[in-house]
Amino acid sequence: MKKIAVITLLCLAIAQNAFCHQPTEIDMTRLGTQITVTVLHDVLDPKSHYVKRLGINVNGKKTIEQNFTMQTDDDMQQVIYIIPSLARGDKLEIKAECNQFDELMKDIVVEY
Repeated sequence: MKKIAVITLLCLAIAQNAFCHQPTEIDMTRLGTQITVTVLHDVLDPKSHYVKRLGINVNGKKTIEQNFTMQTDDDMQQVIYIIPSLARGDKLEIKAECNQFDELMKDIVVEY
């Protein structure tokens, strides 16, 4: 009986992790001092499984941190920010955290 209970719990844990995953990609576009950050995170229900936090450091300094309670749609979280001091050559460290499992980080150097 113990073996069946252990196997059942193991199967449930594996199944849960199959549906929980970190964001898969972070993309950023810039128009002057406005940036659009897109975090790819394909989910079944953006109200219960979503990007919960997005953080942006510019040249190593915390600049933006935003928490979310849902995702903008089933396959991504997209946000627009204005960073007045943003300039060519600045290094952005973008971190996106899933509310259920793990996180993704990406470094982007402003080239234009």
